[in-house]
Amino acid sequence: MAEQRRFSAVFHLNDPVQRKAWEILSRAPPRQRMATLCQMICGYLEQEELLDAVREVIREELKHVPVSEAAPQEIPQRALDFLQAL
Repeated sequence: MAEQRRFSAVFHLNDPVQRKAWEILSRAPPRQRMATLCQMICGYLEQEELLDAVREVIREELKHVPVSEAAPQEIPQRALDFLQAL
């Protein structure tokens, strides 16, 4: 016999995130909602792991890039006049 765990959820539709989650989940046919929910959770976690890996690679590569402090550029007076006119 297959091992099972029970899970239930209540979506509070006045919360925008929970409303959006329910709208996405409710698009799935009723008998496929558990599979849809599992795919969403696993996909999210895989995406987060991938983003963490990409961030780490970028950090490592940026360690080898020389950074020089450039003098701040002066904003042209015409641009300041335009902004002030707004």
